[in-house]
Amino acid sequence: MTFPSPGTAGTTPARRLSDQPCDPATDPLPLVQDVVGERLRAAYSQILRDPIPQRFVKLLERLDGRAEDRG
Repeated sequence: MTFPSPGTAGTTPARRLSDQPCDPATDPLPLVQDVVGERLRAAYSQILRDPIPQRFVKLLERLDGRAEDRG
Protein backbone atom coordinates (compact mmCIF):
# COMPACT_ATOMS: atom_id res chain seq x y z
CA MET A 1 0.00 0.00 0.00
CA THR A 2 1.38 3.42 -0.85
CA PHE A 3 0.61 6.80 0.63
CA PRO A 4 1.90 10.29 -0.14
CA SER A 5 4.16 11.78 2.50
CA PRO A 6 2.20 13.93 4.96
CA GLY A 7 1.96 17.55 3.88
CA THR A 8 3.49 16.90 0.47
CA ALA A 9 0.64 15.30 -1.45
CA GLY A 10 1.27 15.61 -5.14
CA THR A 11 4.79 17.04 -4.81
CA THR A 12 6.78 13.89 -4.07
CA PRO A 13 6.45 10.28 -5.14
CA ALA A 14 4.42 8.01 -2.90
CA ARG A 15 6.31 6.04 -0.31
CA ARG A 16 5.69 2.53 0.87
CA LEU A 17 4.95 2.43 4.58
CA SER A 18 6.50 -1.00 5.01
CA ASP A 19 9.79 0.20 3.47
CA GLN A 20 10.22 3.17 5.80
CA PRO A 21 11.38 3.09 9.42
CA CYS A 22 8.80 4.69 11.69
CA ASP A 23 9.67 7.49 14.11
CA PRO A 24 6.43 8.63 15.80
CA ALA A 25 8.09 11.90 16.84
CA THR A 26 8.56 12.95 13.21
CA ASP A 27 5.97 10.88 11.34
CA PRO A 28 2.54 10.64 13.03
CA LEU A 29 0.94 8.77 10.10
CA PRO A 30 1.40 5.24 11.56
CA LEU A 31 -0.08 6.39 14.89
CA VAL A 32 -3.06 7.88 13.10
CA GLN A 33 -3.52 4.65 11.16
CA ASP A 34 -3.46 2.68 14.43
CA VAL A 35 -6.16 4.87 15.98
CA VAL A 36 -8.33 4.71 12.86
CA GLY A 37 -7.91 0.93 12.74
CA GLU A 38 -8.90 0.53 16.37
CA ARG A 39 -12.01 2.67 15.93
CA LEU A 40 -13.05 0.85 12.76
CA ARG A 41 -12.63 -2.53 14.48
CA ALA A 42 -14.77 -1.29 17.40
CA ALA A 43 -17.49 0.01 15.07
CA TYR A 44 -17.61 -3.14 12.95
CA SER A 45 -17.54 -5.32 16.05
CA GLN A 46 -20.71 -3.62 17.26
CA ILE A 47 -22.36 -3.95 13.84
CA LEU A 48 -21.68 -7.69 13.83
CA ARG A 49 -23.42 -8.04 17.21
CA ASP A 50 -26.53 -6.14 16.09
CA PRO A 51 -29.47 -8.25 14.91
CA ILE A 52 -30.31 -8.30 11.20
CA PRO A 53 -33.40 -6.17 10.54
CA GLN A 54 -36.45 -8.29 9.70
CA ARG A 55 -36.97 -6.47 6.38
CA PHE A 56 -33.51 -7.67 5.25
CA VAL A 57 -34.27 -11.23 6.33
CA LYS A 58 -37.50 -11.16 4.28
CA LEU A 59 -35.72 -9.69 1.27
CA LEU A 60 -33.03 -12.38 1.43
CA GLU A 61 -35.69 -15.08 1.68
CA ARG A 62 -37.45 -13.68 -1.41
CA LEU A 63 -34.21 -13.49 -3.35
CA ASP A 64 -33.29 -17.01 -2.28
CA GLY A 65 -36.67 -18.27 -3.52
CA ARG A 66 -36.12 -16.67 -6.92
CA ALA A 67 -32.70 -18.29 -7.23
CA GLU A 68 -34.22 -21.71 -6.47
CA ASP A 69 -36.92 -21.13 -9.15
CA ARG A 70 -34.22 -20.53 -11.76
CA GLY A 71 -32.09 -23.52 -10.80
